[in-house]
Amino acid sequence: MSASYKAVVLTTVHNRNDTRVFHKECPAIGGMEAVDLSVLVADGKGDEQRELYNIIDCGKAPFGRLGRVFLIQFAVALKLFNIRPKVVHIHDPELTPLAILMSIFGIKIIYDVHEDVPLDILDKYWLPKIVRPFISKCFSLFEKLSVLFFWKVIAATPSIYRKFNQDKTVLIENFPMLEEFEFYNQVANKNVSINNKFVYVGAITRIRGIVPLINSFASNNHKSSMTLCLAGEFSPLELLSEVKQLDGWSNVNYVGQVGRHELKNIFSDCVAGVVTFLPANNHLASQPNKLFEYMAAGVPIIASDFPAWRDIIATVNCGVLVDPESAEAIYAGMKYLVDNPAEAALMGQRGRAAVMSSYNWGTQSTKLTAIYAELL
Repeated sequence: MSASYKAVVLTTVHNRNDTRVFHKECPAIGGMEAVDLSVLVADGKGDEQRELYNIIDCGKAPFGRLGRVFLIQFAVALKLFNIRPKVVHIHDPELTPLAILMSIFGIKIIYDVHEDVPLDILDKYWLPKIVRPFISKCFSLFEKLSVLFFWKVIAATPSIYRKFNQDKTVLIENFPMLEEFEFYNQVANKNVSINNKFVYVGAITRIRGIVPLINSFASNNHKSSMTLCLAGEFSPLELLSEVKQLDGWSNVNYVGQVGRHELKNIFSDCVAGVVTFLPANNHLASQPNKLFEYMAAGVPIIASDFPAWRDIIATVNCGVLVDPESAEAIYAGMKYLVDNPAEAALMGQRGRAAVMSSYNWGTQSTKLTAIYAELL
């Protein structure tokens, strides 16, 4: 059967290298024989043809956040009018008004919910604290009304899944792709006693705990023994200048944003991966992609002691749980793994085994293609 069913994946927030959208979901959808997939982005980097789908650029939104929310919608609507898709798969909450309009005109809408937005609003630093609860409640009500117009909802975590009508909601978790971690044997057989390197990979923000993490490398006069490989982009950029003034920065190797193919080098000689997010409302029940990527790479985890994360890490016994606001607690977790290399290796192996059996994208992609198969 030739490709004929026109589908559009739409995001004005995520860049064209976003892992969930572009490396996991789009290849799965675009690889279906009867689906002709276009992906609309708004980054100003131009159109691009990829193996299983094509990218259409709607142009970078002017005027920052407000431009992205309001002005770029007109460019998106024009592109959609030209494509005339049968289904539009949106990834950003600000696209819901446009999605409601499209559904009225007969387009089936899939709403992919990555974050618990009402909870996330409660921690938005650029909103005055006094108005955050009101805005959070308003958006929660608006979101619940919006999904009445949508054909399917995709939830990235169990806690998000439980918020929606489960008759139309599918849980598709953000687990890693096994093919990206075929270097596992090299990581598992490494000798970590030489450099005592720890790794953090992902977006770097204040609320994700970067300050106490760097401060942990200035604790207890151990500067010469432990290092942190820090990979990702700072947001805001001014935060980088601030953390460079911390004592622990002298033990940080900041490599910037890295490609997926560079993960092997990042993990090949590390003691553990670190994910010590601060206890923000939206973090407590989240499932960071990096948590499962560390497990897939066969390295133990130093993670925030949140109940949802404890259910995974303590059950699998693949890491150490710490107070993310305490530099001393983070240091203690690192020191435990350095002092107990045999146990650290077993933690890495247990994490890898759990990913191989359960926490992998293969278990989720079939649920995504089943949604589109139902449309066909």
